[in-house]
Amino acid sequence: MSIKQMGFSVILFVLKQLIPIAMVRDGAFKERIRNAPDFTAQIRLKNRSQGRYFTFKN
Repeated sequence: MSIKQMGFSVILFVLKQLIPIAMVRDGAFKERIRNAPDFTAQIRLKNRSQGRYFTFKN
């Protein structure tokens, strides 16, 4: 695994940890997620070699 790929993996891991923290800290963000329909967001590289799904359910 190259350094760039490892960096992207770290970014995705940290993002997974920060989303719940952002929901606790920012009431507007929490309400926006709560009022949105259930959805799944996908973040991936253009060549599809790495990525992650984030699922938000109410």
